[in-house]
Amino acid sequence: MEIKTRVKNFTLSESTNTYVEEKVGNIAKYLSNIHDAYVELENDAHHKNGAVSHVSITLRVVDGGEVLFAQDTASDMHEAIDRAVSKLKHVIEKYKGTHNQIDKEVLRELHESE
Repeated sequence: MEIKTRVKNFTLSESTNTYVEEKVGNIAKYLSNIHDAYVELENDAHHKNGAVSHVSITLRVVDGGEVLFAQDTASDMHEAIDRAVSKLKHVIEKYKGTHNQIDKEVLRELHESE
């Protein structure tokens, strides 16, 4: 899985880049047919509550060309990454549940037609 990172309003440190690659790379354990991941990191220093970090993660799935997306906001970039990855895991579980249900229905119909 290829991970592309886009940064806005700050300079990406090597440690943060490694952290993103580690966390987003581990998502492949949950879904094996991911084509690539697109991660957007943004710092908003002019937010009413002070500095805020925004993270959005988009996954493109090979089969069917579907797109899975999650985003989150926190005061710390690492925390925002963790929260976005956690949300993405829930999106993946929902995606897998839907597709497993469809597969079971197709198998049931094939079995009944025989």
